[in-house]
Amino acid sequence: MTQAFSRRRVLGGSVATLALALGPTAGIAGAPVASLRPHPRGAKGVAQGHGSAAAVIDGFGLPGKVICAVADVRTGQPLENVHGEDALPPASVAKILTTLYALDRLGAGYRFRT
Repeated sequence: MTQAFSRRRVLGGSVATLALALGPTAGIAGAPVASLRPHPRGAKGVAQGHGSAAAVIDGFGLPGKVICAVADVRTGQPLENVHGEDALPPASVAKILTTLYALDRLGAGYRFRT
């Protein structure tokens, strides 16, 4: 009885054989040893070790008015807010204003290098 070998089967077998020959690290493509995701700071949120959220924001010396809210991801319970009672335009509106300002200052032909 003859077996039909598909290209997928041959390539898959070749890759598996190569990974075994090169050792266990070849298959993980240099994955990071530690997670790159941020670690939670605990139940106190921003205030733990850094002061209040307002103090952290003031420390950066940002111009204009900064509004932020910090909430527990699991429960949705608000932990802290700065100027939380103030209203903001929807993000889509803010993006339009930012885009128009950038077009005015940088021009339509400007390209960011990445």
